[in-house]
Amino acid sequence: MIEINCRDSSKKLVTVRLPEALACSLSGRISTLVGTGTNKRRELSVEELLGGPESFEDLEDQIADENGRAILDYLTWFVQWLYTSKLNYNKDLRFFDMWLFASKIDCPKLQNEAMRMLSRDALWRSSVSLEEKKRQYFFANSEFHETLLYCIDPNMFSNALEKDGFDKNGKLEASFWKNRKCWLFLLDCAAYFGPGDRRVRSIFGECESMDIQIIKRMIDLAKEGGDPCPWDPKNIARYLVAEPARDGGLTGAGFMLAPVRKHEQSPSGSNESKKRPKHSLTPEQHRAMIEFATRRPSYPEPPRNSSPDGPA
Repeated sequence: MIEINCRDSSKKLVTVRLPEALACSLSGRISTLVGTGTNKRRELSVEELLGGPESFEDLEDQIADENGRAILDYLTWFVQWLYTSKLNYNKDLRFFDMWLFASKIDCPKLQNEAMRMLSRDALWRSSVSLEEKKRQYFFANSEFHETLLYCIDPNMFSNALEKDGFDKNGKLEASFWKNRKCWLFLLDCAAYFGPGDRRVRSIFGECESMDIQIIKRMIDLAKEGGDPCPWDPKNIARYLVAEPARDGGLTGAGFMLAPVRKHEQSPSGSNESKKRPKHSLTPEQHRAMIEFATRRPSYPEPPRNSSPDGPA
């Protein structure tokens, strides 16, 4: 067994035990820390597990709330998942926070499980209140801005648009986003809500490069058509990461970005009877967005309309 020393919300020292073989096979971080041969370590601190004291504190600040959630809660949730292979719904914890925790310990299988639990068709959604659903999707509410800033690479925008993750045609560069799926998910949320939403308005003006990323993504999704909702079941694969295969290679998602869900045609072969997707752009809006994305924005006052506080 591996012992990980952690502290609860009252700062009391707690030791959490993990099955060594299983934990090392699923977490690259744990495997590296434990080592091999005669130099194996079986006692670790949660700080080193999460990448050091600074990385630990950043994640702890990100998941903390008025209910006193702590890293220990997610570590315990992780242990439960190791034994059951199921990430069960917990009203006091958030799937997106577990996704962040899983990325810190290099556990792609758990990252993908957390992502799938955010899908619109996840079973847990059928048995909880609307308020509980909104709590799970907190990144689409008041904390959206802070969460987006947490997920992006702080060094990414040191040289204005030199690296923004898009090719010359405004399409996503798969290699850029391969290890930045949390960021891509939040970027697509911002593009889905649009600059008329108060959550997205709070971002505009903070970073010119990020503003242009959002606008480029809006244009890209509008061109693709269909339903751009990030948590739609057909779009979830876009945010999954590659999982290690048994032969040591990589399998699953991670190399190709899944297409946005397309609307089915009516029997007559026409989509005219279909309603326009909630966040599609008119031709005039499309031209305006292209003009905005290709110049240095002056951050005009955006429209005052605002979408609901949480995803449907």
